[in-house]
Amino acid sequence: MNNQILKQMGCLWEHEGILCSLKETSYDSENDIHMTDSLMHVVNFDQVKTLRSSELRISQPPTSADALYRDGNGLLYLIEFKNGCVHKADIFNKIYDSIVFLLDRKVLIDLADCAKRLAFILVYNSEKYHAEQDKIPSWGVISNYFSSLGHLPPVFDYIARFKGYCFNSVCALNSSEFNVNFVKEHDKGYSGQIH
Repeated sequence: MNNQILKQMGCLWEHEGILCSLKETSYDSENDIHMTDSLMHVVNFDQVKTLRSSELRISQPPTSADALYRDGNGLLYLIEFKNGCVHKADIFNKIYDSIVFLLDRKVLIDLADCAKRLAFILVYNSEKYHAEQDKIPSWGVISNYFSSLGHLPPVFDYIARFKGYCFNSVCALNSSEFNVNFVKEHDKGYSGQIH
């Protein structure tokens, strides 16, 4: 299924690393850790962005989400892994640049199509996230309150504004929640072989 996305994007998928495992796209080289062990096949969106930037000879390359996944129903998922600090401007830039690329390559037709067929998942390291938030007075009380209501933690609330506008759904999941809720649902029957 993700091969179809590559063909639609006009990518030369003979480039090594374009189609890879979700585990590979979740790798944090600074800390030498993967945020998931899933072998499900995804498009390495960082690699696609790098190739496209080179092709266009862009001096200041755009940013992008880490992975693009297409499920059996044609729903596309942009997945961004953040093992360290999560900066609002960084996430906004990654969302914007990723959507522009998908529209430019005609993977999606327009913003209405994005809002219908595109989802965004921010996967974060809860230990590092909470360690950063512990530096803010009373953060634990605030965070626990919002968590108990089932909402995004306040620091991630800003991505909710994209729902219905650029995405059909948005969520921020810690790596454990991502592995239980997303990977378990979509990672059925992957042998690790990438075709």
